[in-house]
Amino acid sequence: MTLKEVAEKAGVSISTVSRVINGKSTKTASPEVQERIFRIAAELGYRPNRAAQALKLGDEAVEVLKGRRSIGCIFGRVMSSVDDPFFSRIAKAVEKEISKHGCVMKYSFSASEIESEEDLKKLLDEFRLDGAVILGRLNKNFYRVIRDSYPHVVYSGLNSISPDFDQVICDGYSAALTAVHYLYTIGHRGIGYVGEKTNEDRFKGYFDALSELELEYEKDMVIQTRLSSASGYSAVSRLLAEGRLNASALFCANDTTAIGVIKALKDNGLRVPEDVSVIGIDDIDISQYMSPPLTTVRIPLDEMGRAAGRLLMDRLDNGSGLPMKIELPYTLVRRESCREISTVDLPMAEKNEEADTRL
Repeated sequence: MTLKEVAEKAGVSISTVSRVINGKSTKTASPEVQERIFRIAAELGYRPNRAAQALKLGDEAVEVLKGRRSIGCIFGRVMSSVDDPFFSRIAKAVEKEISKHGCVMKYSFSASEIESEEDLKKLLDEFRLDGAVILGRLNKNFYRVIRDSYPHVVYSGLNSISPDFDQVICDGYSAALTAVHYLYTIGHRGIGYVGEKTNEDRFKGYFDALSELELEYEKDMVIQTRLSSASGYSAVSRLLAEGRLNASALFCANDTTAIGVIKALKDNGLRVPEDVSVIGIDDIDISQYMSPPLTTVRIPLDEMGRAAGRLLMDRLDNGSGLPMKIELPYTLVRRESCREISTVDLPMAEKNEEADTRL
């Protein structure tokens, strides 16, 4: 549930909802409007950041935060900053790291709720923060607005952004190369892709891996969809209904999408991995408990969050310097959602070659 949805149902602006929920005094929201906003937020299950919630608990809670440095956390690509298993885990690691330095994460929100640069600026102006962490890519015009609002900003995700920003990444492009190469070494030649394409490094990695392996790129084997279980399920179900799924293996841009893909395959009478192998990226907690357990590329989420938190605190303590880019390694995790298939035409040495996990 998002600020935007609460605002739409309450008939007010996003910035008004933000001020009311986070305890900011405002002359623009009458007691009746404030009561309506809180009632709608409760009905819709909206959950603001824990530190921000404390702001509306009264003077005692405010005194606890007074004098402490504070940052914001901006989620770039997810609708729910609370329920996303990838970025929420990074955010928790950031929050834990900065707390060691006497800093609090005062506010968090999803930029996917914001429609314009003006709306974003209004929202950012509501809070006097010392810095911000951006998790996942944003609308390219939003970066300037955030930089103008906060002097210290650190980005973290799988896709690199402008070199003008400090960033902590795990290379999604190389992770995709590794996933496709692994499928190739266990015999797969019809390898499909499920996920986003536009400005997406994981799709670029998929495309380039096919070229390196001299495999034909087939548009019908690329399923463009949002990165969610529901979207993965719908996209693959639609393709199966049209009789256009000819892949022996599917590379999903993240594990959440892979969950929906596996369910769609099963609901349409296909077995994983006997009929179709599936591999993801992330290694979120549920991946190892799926049926079958998901083969994936593990991203070091906790380490990314800690590194982003340390880098931001260093900027707060020592000021800005040359932009820094920290790249952390990934690991291929072999489980039961991929199977080796006949590779009669391959030399035995190539067949048994391990997937390249070098960065």
